[in-house]
Amino acid sequence: MAQGRATLAMLVPMTYDQRYVDETTILVSDWQVSISSVGLAVVPKVGDIVSAGGVDYHVIDADPNNYDGVMNVILVVQERTTQ
Repeated sequence: MAQGRATLAMLVPMTYDQRYVDETTILVSDWQVSISSVGLAVVPKVGDIVSAGGVDYHVIDADPNNYDGVMNVILVVQERTTQ
């Protein structure tokens, strides 16, 4: 998330539902990852690299979800492998 700094987070990686895969904006190899914001000191942004399961992913899109307009509850990011 922050360049050169590792941050631990709870996350859930999921493949995209096929109806959203258009091979332009969302590739079949992209992952939709939900990240808990509880205790998270940083917010992932486009261009960051996230490592999960020994694989590095570029953040392609990030959508912080907050339901009161103030506090992020979960962050939904689109990730693509760096290889």
